[in-house]
Amino acid sequence: MGSAMNRSNHTVESSKLSSRGWSDRKAERAALKVIQEWFGHKYRAIGVVCGAVSGNLGAIDFDAEQRCEWWRTTHPDLAQRLPTEKTTRGLHVYFQCEPVGTQRPKNQHVELLSKGAYVIVTPSPGKTWLNAPNGQLPRIDPFALGLEIFGIAKSESKLPEFTEATEDTEAIEALEETQEIACASSPSSVNSTLRDEVQKKLADAITKTLPTDVGQRDRCIFTFCQWLKAIPEMRNRSAGQLKPVVEKWHAAAYPVIGTKSFEVTWQDFVHAWKNVKWAKGMLFDAAVQKAREDTLNPPEATDYGDPRTQLLVRLAWQLQRVHGEQPFYLSLRMAGQVLDLSHTEAGKGLEMLMADEKLAIVAPHKNIFATRYRYIGRSSREVTL
Repeated sequence: MGSAMNRSNHTVESSKLSSRGWSDRKAERAALKVIQEWFGHKYRAIGVVCGAVSGNLGAIDFDAEQRCEWWRTTHPDLAQRLPTEKTTRGLHVYFQCEPVGTQRPKNQHVELLSKGAYVIVTPSPGKTWLNAPNGQLPRIDPFALGLEIFGIAKSESKLPEFTEATEDTEAIEALEETQEIACASSPSSVNSTLRDEVQKKLADAITKTLPTDVGQRDRCIFTFCQWLKAIPEMRNRSAGQLKPVVEKWHAAAYPVIGTKSFEVTWQDFVHAWKNVKWAKGMLFDAAVQKAREDTLNPPEATDYGDPRTQLLVRLAWQLQRVHGEQPFYLSLRMAGQVLDLSHTEAGKGLEMLMADEKLAIVAPHKNIFATRYRYIGRSSREVTL
């Protein structure tokens, strides 16, 4: 994939760093003589410039096996048809598209490369063709691939608006090919749009609650419901109205979950949506407020002389109250913020409460989930609301 395919080439000294004259190649292709001179030297890698200068070349860089599996599973036809390159950590997928801004969401291991970017290609070290290019690259819309779950979306894209019309006519109709949510409360409202920040919140709700291993689906779906409840525009929707959003969550979680059927995910969501009482953040905030206001409970908080330790005991007790018989999550950073301590000092406080048999760990910290505790102090029988 080079001058024979009308691409703008450039040499690089290593797999990531450009050698020289890089800004020139963004706007103008190198002449054949220049390219021949380049290959007369022993440069380590070859970069191809994306965007209009290379015939509207675009690429998606999947930089983790889980993301590669998502691509192969959700887009099997494109995975077979588009020129694809194996890299040391994932895949490069190539296509033509309208020049758009390059997007590199933090910690998502997926990048959309277009104007203003270059990509290292075969025969550079660590690159091997899986589907070699053969003639004109297929033209696609990268924003129709569902990449917004990884934080990649048109800056101007918006979600159609949920209005406050009558409940019997208000419904989400479908996820369109652009992966935006369509809804209608009346024929005239179909094309109305939600604010951009709502779309981002929906994408965040999906990405922040994806399972990382088999056996986490139920807990992740419950957490997903809490995130959705925290979005005012979603809070009062029925489960049926949110089905398109659940389909997106399922597609993103598909490579990891053990049971692949969407029906299982949908059943779990319907059950969880009915039972989630607290939105993400609301439950914790309520417990913090009660712990600050009610300085008399539990009585065993006075076993300690430090007011911050007393507050930590009251917080744990109040968290157990709002969770009923279920264990509660509490991260070191969350505890530290309440106590105005570093997360290290907050962790020492929690360890002390466990040694004093006021707290017990039910499930240790793992991946995206904070440690789950149960309050077992003298007043543990009084935690039921």
